[in-house]
Amino acid sequence: MNGGRAVHRILEHGRGCALVDSQGIDECNCYISVNAEDLGPTRLLFQPVTSDGIPGVLGQLDETANAAIRQYIASKKAGSVDRERERHSNSVYSCLDQSEIRILELHPGTFESDLHGALHVASIDFEYGQVDNFTRLTNHAISLVHEKPIWYTALSYVWGAPIFDVPIYFTNGFVIKISRSLESAMRHLRAEKQSVWLWIDQICINQADTTEKEHQIPLMRLIYSHASNTVVWLGDDGEDSPSIAFETLMTLHSSLQFNDNQFGPEDFERLYLPHSEAQAWREVKQLFRRPWFGRLWVIQELLLSSEVYVKCGKVEASWEDFAAWCIDLNISGVQRWLEADTENDTTAADDDLPQLPSLGGKIAYELWLQRHQLQAFQSLPPLLSTLVTSRYAQATEPKDKIYGILGIAFSEADYSNFTLSYSSDVTVREVYLEASLRTFPNSSILRLLTSVDHEVLLTPSWVPDWSVPRVTDSFGYSTSSWSVYSAGGEYASARNPETGKWKGITYRLSDDKKAVTFPGKVFDSIVTLGCVTTQPVLDIDNPAQGNSQWTTYVDIAKASQSYPTETTIFDAFWQTLVAGADGSGHKKPPPEYSDAFSLILDESTGNMPSLPGQVYSVRRQKGHFTLKSLRSRNPQRTLEDLRKSFRRALRNRRFAVTSGGYFGLVPRGTMVRDKICVFELGHVPFVVRPVEDREDFQLVGECYVHGIMHGEVMERGDIEIGPVTLV
Repeated sequence: MNGGRAVHRILEHGRGCALVDSQGIDECNCYISVNAEDLGPTRLLFQPVTSDGIPGVLGQLDETANAAIRQYIASKKAGSVDRERERHSNSVYSCLDQSEIRILELHPGTFESDLHGALHVASIDFEYGQVDNFTRLTNHAISLVHEKPIWYTALSYVWGAPIFDVPIYFTNGFVIKISRSLESAMRHLRAEKQSVWLWIDQICINQADTTEKEHQIPLMRLIYSHASNTVVWLGDDGEDSPSIAFETLMTLHSSLQFNDNQFGPEDFERLYLPHSEAQAWREVKQLFRRPWFGRLWVIQELLLSSEVYVKCGKVEASWEDFAAWCIDLNISGVQRWLEADTENDTTAADDDLPQLPSLGGKIAYELWLQRHQLQAFQSLPPLLSTLVTSRYAQATEPKDKIYGILGIAFSEADYSNFTLSYSSDVTVREVYLEASLRTFPNSSILRLLTSVDHEVLLTPSWVPDWSVPRVTDSFGYSTSSWSVYSAGGEYASARNPETGKWKGITYRLSDDKKAVTFPGKVFDSIVTLGCVTTQPVLDIDNPAQGNSQWTTYVDIAKASQSYPTETTIFDAFWQTLVAGADGSGHKKPPPEYSDAFSLILDESTGNMPSLPGQVYSVRRQKGHFTLKSLRSRNPQRTLEDLRKSFRRALRNRRFAVTSGGYFGLVPRGTMVRDKICVFELGHVPFVVRPVEDREDFQLVGECYVHGIMHGEVMERGDIEIGPVTLV
């Protein structure tokens, strides 16, 4: 530390550094070493809670606070018995009351010495009341035995491999075996002269007692929100150099903060960033490959904690600093380059790490957005929003995803009113159904339907399977999609002209709550389907081979002699493949897309023209616009945005043609004879499947159909609006 500021200096080179590995090299290509003095102030680095409590004003109690604590203790003791059980228990785990937890006192020791500690019972439901319009932050638990606050650090980490072979010794002679991942975290947190006070689920909850785990899960919200601080443990150094990754991100933040422009590898040199092949970027990708970024429970832990720090081996930073680095990483476009660059990164292979390692930076950015909303508005995020944004996260048990999310999106009262308890006899679909019903305020219900993203239909079909990550980018979930799509009618028509208030979406739920009915129109059928596009790329290096997957759609489109609306086959085709939107998904595609796509299409098929209605610009006719032109600055930016739009629209979807001749992008599980349905006030159409011998439908998923995305179907007088029931 230097005057309360973190000085991040790299003291050793990364593995594979040219300076270290070769003779006669004058400069290394690992990183750019930057003194933190040049980067502005950073927050104090992490300090685990010790026996002295926490430093600063948050660790001090005035008489008003002490009086509130005394009153709470007196109230608790008046209605309880056997308060001495903590000291007389004949087991490392004593019984807990409804609002009690255990906190680990990790005894001091050297880094390599055995782990020793003691468990203390504390009440977690104490909260300070409001005094003169001010409410003190509750950042501790209460020990009823010792009649005082217990300050503690909560740990957010990944258990790792389920091998528990590291002992921690307790003062009453008992031993608990823990995972090696947790052992490493505890050794890095332990102090040499004072005890450190921690809440760690693997130790503080009796993992062998299912009933206790059921009772402790609803307390997670209080455990993390009342923690004195929380440390995100990303893991040990291992063979990586997280210090290089941290410094690279900090340097990028210094170079790009307050800059809204987009950058790529070609800009790195002038921005004083490591070149694209430098060791520094590999370390960043390794950092964002850490398993913590892909786990479900860490979302709740991060969002609910008041003071958060990130620690990876010996390097650490406040969450605010770390998030600021990731914000600039995403806003600048460097995050997209990291993701794309990782796909061909052969050094990234590791069986213990996610297959998309660079997504950690994107996930950290999304977590920052959620945390910022929670802190700024002092309100819990909507359940549907939390379900959607956490869908990437994985949990050991599928239904654990819902119970973990409930801790974020529900208040304690809402959580306790969730009718399905955490028990083994509750099925995953029952939990998902009830969670979906909780999202049913009418402004959200059609957004719920856009979250269905299944290859195999489930029951009920309109309830998303939240246990698996989404594999497509949604067309209609975002409220901003109104700016480009209004298939079910204009948004303005949903407002009462006299009051200006939202009239709401009409729906009817069946008595058993497994079927839902909307007003809508079923107007067309799928007659032709292309393959699923798993690689939505626009390759300009080897277009004939690299684009061979989606160019199979050209023959399907050429079979149409004309388009049912006033547009050409070519225009309908390329507009469909980008789903009628630009790379952001919030605006219509610019006209520059047409010329760039036309060039790539012809180079891929070997024909000119490739489709009816293809018109060529003068520069194209004269041979002045070639694939080489797409590498120059402005056309390259158009190409990159076109690629982004192309990936967003086409990834894991299929090109389809309806009986009426419309082109569309449909879910991968779509079949011939499935129907296209438009619900009243819905942003986008849906593919539905008739149920045999019934008038009901199963929901296949959202879709894009060119020519019906702006209320055209709802304006047709030849098709009446009727009830459409999804089961």
